[in-house]
Amino acid sequence: MSSGKVRRLKLEDRYTLPAPSPQARVRAAAADSILLATACLISYWLTARPLSLVYSVSTDNDALGGMRAVIATVFPFRDSHTKNLAAAVSG
Repeated sequence: MSSGKVRRLKLEDRYTLPAPSPQARVRAAAADSILLATACLISYWLTARPLSLVYSVSTDNDALGGMRAVIATVFPFRDSHTKNLAAAVSG
């Protein structure tokens, strides 16, 4: 539980923002995780299912293509999230 004190973040002595509570940080992390999982599921499905209907050498190749699509989804998502967070803190 909180002791009633609110920590503050300073941004170049112009703004003071209240630091998020641990519960808010957990909620934000959970929301980010759900968003990433949804994006990965969609990219896997779009790669593995429709392409296998059009042209398929083997089911293993379809699964591998889906896994590559998931990896290609994770890296830009993580990079853009880090840059957005840095931009928000830097002001």
